[in-house]
Amino acid sequence: MSRGNVTNSLNATAEVLCPSGVSFGDGQCFCDWRVQLTGCPKEESFLRILYLINTIACFVVFIMITGLLIWRTTVRGQRLIAKDPLKEMGYFRPRPLECFLLLNMLHVCSRLLYSVCLLSQYLTSNTLLELFHDVTFTISLASLAVYLIGLIYTVPRSHITRYRHHSHSSNEAKIIWIPRPAIVDSFGFFVLIGPIVSLNTFAIISGMYMDNADVEKAEIWITVHYLSWSFFCWIIMIGLVYFGSRLTNVIVTHIEDTKYSGRATPMKIQNLERGLNKLRIISYFCCSLGFDCSYDERYYCYYFGI
Repeated sequence: MSRGNVTNSLNATAEVLCPSGVSFGDGQCFCDWRVQLTGCPKEESFLRILYLINTIACFVVFIMITGLLIWRTTVRGQRLIAKDPLKEMGYFRPRPLECFLLLNMLHVCSRLLYSVCLLSQYLTSNTLLELFHDVTFTISLASLAVYLIGLIYTVPRSHITRYRHHSHSSNEAKIIWIPRPAIVDSFGFFVLIGPIVSLNTFAIISGMYMDNADVEKAEIWITVHYLSWSFFCWIIMIGLVYFGSRLTNVIVTHIEDTKYSGRATPMKIQNLERGLNKLRIISYFCCSLGFDCSYDERYYCYYFGI
């Protein structure tokens, strides 16, 4: 968000969203660069270049993610939904990496379409732009949610039992809390459907008030909107940290037991360690992505003088 000579707090009687093609003039309007380009005369050239780069980058990343997903599902034979022969899982059991890739493929594709719409001025309504902008990131948030659910089920109860009774690791065995399948299903439904319903609704309401030049009410709903973003991001992040660290401990213990037994080849141990490093990298990436989303939304609220 860039402004003219305006204060940090919105004033409904003095500040409105700059109309398309209108300069700041006396500084009594502000420009929302998330959903507006032509109302930002001082920054329009820079923003057009920025969104053009974003469009190209999204296209390249979309091709890469699509290729990786096709390779994992066709060549490697990985499924999007995990099998449950021991009946230890609930109804909602996504494979973490595959579903994460699928949803982020949709996220990047939607960001690509959004950038094209913004550059071409295909959409002019603030309500539609706010909704489209929010839907793209809601998909990304959903990818973190399904990765978390898949991560929870990656630590099966049967493995925990073997770990506690037959481990030769020097680390003391600890009880790992795993929620029941019904709780996981309920939690998964909450972190998936909750953001889709609430965040997109708040985006529509704030956009409608912006279209009607009612900045005071728009400010209130934008605040609620982005505080809700922080709420969902922090819930998912805490879950990723807890279950990611538990799964990492189980894999480390398994590697130590494999080395202790002396029956595993160096290649097998190397593959296990490579898998552990991949898990750590993906977990760090997901946590940093969730923190970045949460920080951005809280900063946005601060920017509005909260």
